[in-house]
Amino acid sequence: MTVLLLMNGMIGLFDSSHHTTLLGISFVTVIQFAIIAVIGGGTGIVLGAVIHSHPEISRAITNVMRIGMWIPVFLLWFIPVTRDGNLWLHWVLPSIAIITISSVITATLRDYLIRSSLLGLSRRDVLRWALKTALVQTVVVCVFSQPMMSGAGWHWYYGSSRALLSTILVGITLFIIEYVPPSNFDVGSSISAKRLLAELGHDTFLWIMKAGIALLCLLCIWQLLAMTRMHAVISSPLDVYSSLSTLLAARGWTDLYVSTGEMFSGMLVGVALAMVVNEIFKILPIPKDILFAGVPLLFLTPLMALTILSTWFFQQGPWPKIAAVALLCLFPMLEVFWGTGRYPTGFRILMGLDQALPFAFLALLFSESMAATQGLGFLLVDASRVSRGRSEGLAVVLVITFLLTVYSCVLRFIAKYRYSVWISTDNGRREEIGDIL
Repeated sequence: MTVLLLMNGMIGLFDSSHHTTLLGISFVTVIQFAIIAVIGGGTGIVLGAVIHSHPEISRAITNVMRIGMWIPVFLLWFIPVTRDGNLWLHWVLPSIAIITISSVITATLRDYLIRSSLLGLSRRDVLRWALKTALVQTVVVCVFSQPMMSGAGWHWYYGSSRALLSTILVGITLFIIEYVPPSNFDVGSSISAKRLLAELGHDTFLWIMKAGIALLCLLCIWQLLAMTRMHAVISSPLDVYSSLSTLLAARGWTDLYVSTGEMFSGMLVGVALAMVVNEIFKILPIPKDILFAGVPLLFLTPLMALTILSTWFFQQGPWPKIAAVALLCLFPMLEVFWGTGRYPTGFRILMGLDQALPFAFLALLFSESMAATQGLGFLLVDASRVSRGRSEGLAVVLVITFLLTVYSCVLRFIAKYRYSVWISTDNGRREEIGDIL
């Protein structure tokens, strides 16, 4: 797949418009994918190899990065869409590069530390899974960053035929990532179940205290940086708080209500879809190896396929947003349902919702930024156009991060204490994990 993209990029070099004719992929898009994968994945693996020998630091980083790894992705929608060549070259492109590479670094680092320190996998397996995580995260950030790439971007979501061909291309890419090096859905879902159970064994109160201290330190550093010459680039926390207060006073809580309703409606539909697909997998008279071979196609591609119905998807209203959330949440929920097959249904639903939360916000921001007049995604896009957009955009991102943290903590708290008989002690938890694997 990488060879195909590079070939398309080379063709674009000799084209007068500097764009390829296949799916609108430009040389810039090819370079973007390669740079993000190499720098982001390589840096994350190197940092993981250095840090994993310090258990306390590893545990703290994995806990913080569970939410923190998604902040750079949310910041994508704060980048303005512009055709001003000077602004795009000196502000938009560097911002996209920093944000996307940071996202891949944090995702790869967290995956490396979890599999080496928490799960105790061999070094070879740790590297294999970290590489896979880096490539998958690169595909995700590349796909969702294309609207901000303006004329140099890959507009996979415009036009039914382009959306169809783009969906096929991304599906082939994900298929190759999944099976080179070889792995399968059954093993991946089992390891994900083991990770979730191990994370639930941590002291929730202690994690909140550590996260609170880390957040306070980051806020202090942020405020100090904003008091220097970097104020021209970084808004201070006080400015962000002021913008948030002004935003809530001007628009009330309407946008929050709209986004919350669309997101949870979509997640409930996603739960139903995941449970149906999970049951179908159990009863289909098809060898599991053949059946699992197509499972990677359920990640990201259903949402991309939704844009084939462009006249419907780009309409205002809640249903396109609900459908987008449901389809992007399908794969992470299915992975949890399959990996925790012997656990109570309520526990599996709670863990599936928790696993899919970041993807729900991601789908929500994408769909609302495309066609909406309300919601958090609309607020982020609108903030990129106003004079004080820097502070307002950061305020919206902080709200999204806060909601993601609260919803995740609530789901895990209920799962941990409602089903404590399953994970009541460390020894009992290890026995349950062993049964799964």
